[in-house]
Amino acid sequence: MAREPSVRNDDAVGSEDGSSSGAQTGNDGLLNRRSYLKMAGAATAGAAATAATGTAAASEYDVIKVSAGQRRVIRVGSGETFANKLIDVTANRAKVIIAAHGTNWTIRNVGIKGYVNDGSPDTMFGLSDRSGNTSTVENVYLGDGAADGSSATSMTGVWVAPQHSGHIDFKNVHVAGMPDNGFYASAPGSSGSGGTVRFEECYAYNNGISQYRLGDGSEVVDSVACVDNNNRHHNGRGVWAWGTNRVEVHGSNIDNGGGGPAVVCGAHSGGPTVHAYDSHFRGSIHRTNGGSFRHHSGSRNPDSTPPKGVPMSAEEAAAGDGDYEAKPTYEYAMRFQGEGAYFFRTEGGSVEGTDEDDCIEGLVDGESVEIGYDTYLANVGVTDGVEARILVNGNSYEPTWSKYDGPEAEEWLESELWNDDESEDEEKAEEEQLENVILIEGSPDGVTRYEFVTSGDVEKSNYKGASLDDEDVIEDDHVHGVVATWRDAFRFDGDLEELTVDGPGTVYVNDEEVDPDSVGQKLPHVLEIEGQGTPSSFNITVDGTIEYDGDNGADDVTIISGTTVESSITDSTQTFRFSGALTDITFTDGEAVVTLDGEKVDLSEYGDQDLLPHAIVIDGTEADEPSTYSFTVDGKVVKSDYMGASIDDEDVIEGEAVRGGVANWLDAFWFKGNITDFKLVGDAKTHVEYNAREQ
Repeated sequence: MAREPSVRNDDAVGSEDGSSSGAQTGNDGLLNRRSYLKMAGAATAGAAATAATGTAAASEYDVIKVSAGQRRVIRVGSGETFANKLIDVTANRAKVIIAAHGTNWTIRNVGIKGYVNDGSPDTMFGLSDRSGNTSTVENVYLGDGAADGSSATSMTGVWVAPQHSGHIDFKNVHVAGMPDNGFYASAPGSSGSGGTVRFEECYAYNNGISQYRLGDGSEVVDSVACVDNNNRHHNGRGVWAWGTNRVEVHGSNIDNGGGGPAVVCGAHSGGPTVHAYDSHFRGSIHRTNGGSFRHHSGSRNPDSTPPKGVPMSAEEAAAGDGDYEAKPTYEYAMRFQGEGAYFFRTEGGSVEGTDEDDCIEGLVDGESVEIGYDTYLANVGVTDGVEARILVNGNSYEPTWSKYDGPEAEEWLESELWNDDESEDEEKAEEEQLENVILIEGSPDGVTRYEFVTSGDVEKSNYKGASLDDEDVIEDDHVHGVVATWRDAFRFDGDLEELTVDGPGTVYVNDEEVDPDSVGQKLPHVLEIEGQGTPSSFNITVDGTIEYDGDNGADDVTIISGTTVESSITDSTQTFRFSGALTDITFTDGEAVVTLDGEKVDLSEYGDQDLLPHAIVIDGTEADEPSTYSFTVDGKVVKSDYMGASIDDEDVIEGEAVRGGVANWLDAFWFKGNITDFKLVGDAKTHVEYNAREQ
């Protein structure tokens, strides 16, 4: 079942009545959604400028600095104006939420400075006009981006709550690099509240899931959406229209040349008609659940240049001096440090400081030299004494090029500027470079579990902005992990011998898409249960897919949702093939000899042989929108069909940590011990029953 990412509930970003109550404090609470979603840090006097009732003079703005680890909430009440603020979230795990849920409010000339690396689900702006009036968001910068989180959803740029019943005008708003949606405004159109939004001269760049997500009656005017090959999150949709009626696009450029559809008409709640006038699109058009697309005028050749007037930095937005000429933005920066000479050439596109050539060479004399560019490097060279690295949002990333590769580099290396003698360290680095790279691209449609085996060495990589996660495990030449709305990558040498993928993700080897079914066994692991002459019953759970592999005893075998086996045995042998990891073996009576890939299994390593006593149920049957959850326990946890719950491949168990999602169904888990952490985004209900098996 394809599942849409969860929505944010407005409790995370504003009060029910829209009053300006100031920043609140609180701690993450166990099974307490409201306390989890409150801010986790105290406000200082600098944030008290929440409800300034006028606009500061041009070029004058206040700076609000958020401390490391702090989640600051700034509220804007009915009739209030929040203007000319630069909010600094450059400190580690610092972030800010601006919440406006009253009516006739204004947010103008606001810039958020800093790449948010907190990684937990949240939103920078949570908005609604709940009295049928018009509110305004103008000249705002949210363009420094955010890191992928550990759950299926992460940071959103702008979220419009389902209770929005009026209208919001967005003008000259810049949202970029958000792993979740850039502009998430579909909920009012789907909830029936009737609220609408209008995006005019706005810019959405390389956000995940979608750039503009709209409900019935909303429109995008003279705006730009761009997803290119520099996108470090998954390839988000350009315009995603929800509802059942009408969404309009006027005079806009939707460029999804980096992958993903340009327009999606419809979702699980229905399909509206998207009407496009004088607009230009690159990328596919998807229609679902009755949705349709009518391109009245325009072309398939969009211009992804940001609209004039869109602020290109937090400082420009906060100053609010008026229109700004669109300035080039560069996804990458090549930084040379040390003393000596450097050279590089890109694969085309623009390079900072050059109008006609994509080749740069020069000298560095102790001060660092940083040059922006927007396509991958073709080749690079540095003399002894110079270090070169790529930065994206201030973070170092692995190059996608080879040193000294290409005729231009070779010719230049022979010039007087170059030291012909390579250092021993450079030669050693080249020799040690693993020659192949595998990239697993996640999908917003669900969690993907992957597993592969190589014939040589393998190591983690941040190739093309892939995440480096502790959850991804390398055991000799065997790798397994999960992706959702992010990428994982690894470098390896030798051959790819086994590859298994459970979920909607896509795998690339050396930038070529690979069909997992064409590599090795689809179910690479063999599990054998050998009876010892006495009746025995057992349960097996894997976090991939399991199938019975044999002709004998099949009547005693029950496979539940492809991940769990219930069976009994006396004196025969039952064989199963599976992908993923073996997470649980429980004998309810009797005993047997268990071997995994030819090695005898120590059953004590797979937790308690008694049935796990406690149950947790996440119930999405009465919720209006999908919800996501994550929790950890200090004991054992396995999937369950308790209370009729589904057992889904999309729900992931990694050791003692669980994450998944529900819409109109139940998820359940048996566990032992205590729940040590729980997070829920959405309106699903949660039930915990201790000693449920004894009731």
